[in-house]
Amino acid sequence: MTTGQVVVAGSGASGLVAALAAAADGADVLVVERSELLGGTTALGGGRVWVPANHCPENAGDSAEAARTYLGGLFPAGYAHLTGAFVANAPAMARFVEERSPHRFAACPAYPDYHPERAGATAGGRCLDMELADLSAMAPQARQVRAPPGYLPMTQAEWEGWRFPCRFDWKLLRQREARFTNEASPYNEVGKAMHRADDGGCQNDPAAFWTGDAYPAPGATLGIGMTMGYIAGRHAAASLE
Repeated sequence: MTTGQVVVAGSGASGLVAALAAAADGADVLVVERSELLGGTTALGGGRVWVPANHCPENAGDSAEAARTYLGGLFPAGYAHLTGAFVANAPAMARFVEERSPHRFAACPAYPDYHPERAGATAGGRCLDMELADLSAMAPQARQVRAPPGYLPMTQAEWEGWRFPCRFDWKLLRQREARFTNEASPYNEVGKAMHRADDGGCQNDPAAFWTGDAYPAPGATLGIGMTMGYIAGRHAAASLE
């Protein structure tokens, strides 16, 4: 039987941030993932997140009021309570992730809002990439993050500087690929969220993770308060004490 004070379905960005929040609050957390790989659909996306009024210096001129104005021009008035909640909580989420994990955001100062002609839009700073991180130095299951096809291990800032393949630093990129294919991938927060800081009573112990039909022994737990399991069909594969 699969048990836990908090059960999170899915190992995408939202699932792991939820798990991180619950574990930081002292709960025993069970994350269940039906795939044999981590990352969910987050692992297949561009990886950047839109966080208005964030804490990065590159976004210093932004404000919650400007963000609400911008979103108010894109969504019907009936969604104001949702966009308002997003603007109020997204900056706190970004700070929380950095405070409670090794993940570090990097603002994209030249990445404008998708509708720059709208009132409240900015020319850059709201879109957050991540700083490079070597997942091979983190918990073992970080290597089980799904790798999207066609992505090179480079940051948004590097891409903006290079732009064209003929300008890429191919030697650097191949070195990163040789060390770990997903080193600069946009979803590295998956591995980092599982390899948490010891702040709040959690330990940096490597987490256990099971994929395919390799079910764990009953009672297997993680030192960080989280148990990673694989669900195949209706069969739960992990237990948390």
